[in-house]
Amino acid sequence: MQAWGWQTYAWSGGNWDSRAQLRQVQNDITVAGHDADLDQAMAADFGQWGGKGGGGVILPS
Repeated sequence: MQAWGWQTYAWSGGNWDSRAQLRQVQNDITVAGHDADLDQAMAADFGQWGGKGGGGVILPS
């Protein structure tokens, strides 16, 4: 089973976990009039819709 990890910058203290395929790099931005976060994909398959399937994991900070 494939697992993906997402990490927020608030909990990282500047230390990124290499297992996180998706990283939040900024929050509280506005996109088309809606609040959003800015995330950065660190892998081509990061668990997105239409990807290869799998489950999410919570990575320790």
